[in-house]
Amino acid sequence: MDPSEPTVPRRRVSTAVVVALAALLAAVIAIPVLVAVSLRPADGDRLARDLADRVVVGIADDVATDGRAADAERLAQEATTDPRLPSDVPDATYEVAPLAWSGRTDDADGARVDLTVAVDVPGTSATAVFGKSRSAGSTRACWRLVVHPGQDVADHHRIACPDGTPTATPSPAPLPTFPATTERDVRAALEALPAEVSGPAAQDALAARFAAPLTVRVAREGDELVAAVGLTTTLDCVVGVRAGDGTARTFTGFDRALLAPGEVGCAPSLYLAPVTTH
Repeated sequence: MDPSEPTVPRRRVSTAVVVALAALLAAVIAIPVLVAVSLRPADGDRLARDLADRVVVGIADDVATDGRAADAERLAQEATTDPRLPSDVPDATYEVAPLAWSGRTDDADGARVDLTVAVDVPGTSATAVFGKSRSAGSTRACWRLVVHPGQDVADHHRIACPDGTPTATPSPAPLPTFPATTERDVRAALEALPAEVSGPAAQDALAARFAAPLTVRVAREGDELVAAVGLTTTLDCVVGVRAGDGTARTFTGFDRALLAPGEVGCAPSLYLAPVTTH
C-alpha cells in the first residue's frame, strides 16, 4: 500500500455502514414486535375495573351535600337511582345497587352507604388492519361512601363484598317541602301583629303560624320587626321585615352556604347584619 494513500476516510465509511446496518437490523426486529403489540386485544377486565372506579367517583360527587343534613337511606336511594355512567364505552353494561346504610350526614361519623357496582364489557374484533380489538371483561366490587355536610366529594373506599352480594331497597320518608305561599304568608302574618308587639310575643305568634318542620326566628331592631322562616332540609329561607308604618316586605335568594347547618342559618341577621360571601 502506498504510504501516501489516506486511510482515515476509509475507516469513516466503514463506521457509517456499520451504523446503518445496525439501525436496519433494529428496525427489522422492532417491526414484528410493534405489530404484535398493536394486534394484541385490549384487556377487557382492566377496562371494566376502570369503568367501575369512574362510576363510584361520579356517585361520590353526586351524593355530596351542600350543607344540608341528610339521612343515609335517602343518600343510598339517590346514589343508586340513575347514576352517572361513562359515555365513552357505549357497549358496557352496569349494575349499581345499595347494600346497606346507616346514620346521618350530621352525625359525628357521617352517613355511611355501602353499594356494589358491576360492569360487563363485551369483546370486540378489529374491523380493519391494525384496528383495535378488546377481550371480554367484567368486574364486581363494593364500596363504602361516608358523607358529611359540605363535602365536594364524599369519602369512598373499597370494602369486601358480602357473600352472595345481597342488595337492599331504600325507602326514605318523603322530604318536607317549603310552602310556595311562604313569602305571602310571612308578609300577612307580620302585618297582622299589633303595632307595638315585642320580639318574644312576635316569635310566639309566628311560631304558631309556621309550624315544624319550618323554623321561625324573630328579632326587633328599632321600628323594624324582622322574622326569618325557613326549612333546614331544603335550605329555603324567607326573611320578612315590617317597617314602623306596619307594611311588610320579604327577601329571599340568600347564599345557600350561609343557610347550611353550623352557619348563619335562616335568621334575622341575614337582613340586620348581612354577610358577603365570595
